[in-house]
Amino acid sequence: MLVNAVNKGETANLGVSLLVGGSWLTGSMIGGRMWFDQLAQMVDAQTGSDGGQLFHMIGEAAYPSESERSAAGRAPLDADPGFLHLRDARLLTGAAVRVPDPGGLVRVKLSSIDGWSVGILDPRARRPPFPPVL
Repeated sequence: MLVNAVNKGETANLGVSLLVGGSWLTGSMIGGRMWFDQLAQMVDAQTGSDGGQLFHMIGEAAYPSESERSAAGRAPLDADPGFLHLRDARLLTGAAVRVPDPGGLVRVKLSSIDGWSVGILDPRARRPPFPPVL
C-alpha cells in the first residue's frame, strides 16, 4: 500500500529502511516515474548528452499518471507494484558505515525485501542514553 501511495503521488519522500539479503538499505522512497526522471537527469549530467531520454520514456511508459491513462482510454492501474524506488539510498555495512555517501538511486524488487521500518537509519546520529533501570 505504501509503494502504491508513493507511486500515485499521495505520499512523497517517505524515509524507509529495508532489510535486504541481511543488510540494511535506507533512503527516501519516491515514485517510480520520479525515480526514472531523476535517473535520466543524472545520466544527462554525467554524459553531457541527452542519453537519459530513454530512462525518461521508460518512466512515462511504466508509471503513467491517472490522467494519462484516462486520456489514452486505459483503465486505472490496479496491479500490485513489483519495485520500490529510493533516492539518497545508503547501504549500512557491519561497521555502521554508510555506502555511498552521498546516497544514490536504488530500485529494489519488493519480493527481495525481508523486513522494513519507517524512517531512515543513521548510525552517525547521536542517540540519548537510555534511562537507568530501577
